[in-house]
Amino acid sequence: LLTDRPEDPIQYLIDMLKKSGGDEVPRIFILGPPASGKKTIAKMLCDQINAVLLKPEDFFLDDVSERVKEALSYKMSNKEIPNTLWAMLIQERLSKVDCFKRGWVLVGFPTTREQAVLLQEASVMPQHVVLLDAPDTVLIERNLGKRIDPHSGDVYHTTFEWPSNPNVQKQLVKPDNISE
Repeated sequence: LLTDRPEDPIQYLIDMLKKSGGDEVPRIFILGPPASGKKTIAKMLCDQINAVLLKPEDFFLDDVSERVKEALSYKMSNKEIPNTLWAMLIQERLSKVDCFKRGWVLVGFPTTREQAVLLQEASVMPQHVVLLDAPDTVLIERNLGKRIDPHSGDVYHTTFEWPSNPNVQKQLVKPDNISE
């Protein structure tokens, strides 16, 4: 994407995945700063290629494995989850049938070199890494206008993408962690 700079990056990725052919399922990391559009692009990509969308914050929703319980104990104590535990959580999730059969798109992880090395050591290696970037002024504007539907988790924006449904509009909330 950085070298070719396609006009439609989603379609470009889809075409690239189709060209790779074979029986391999997609394995993709999407990385970038906050408000760069990682989740939006990942969701569109997953819808097109039928891959599993993986966001680290979702790892705690349905699974009650021992590793998830351990990670939750860190979260409940307002402590940072160790990178080694994150790597094990991700490896555990990627070994599930849906990821194995359909492939996956992991959003926003790794964020550090240490995390990337730990994933590599755990044999978690993507076929593609998409790195999003934007000027700080754009990221600030996107961040300040962000709104989230607490029921669906869908992300909207006060200027760029406002829902047409008045009921959805009423329930949108400003995320807690927004700042300039």
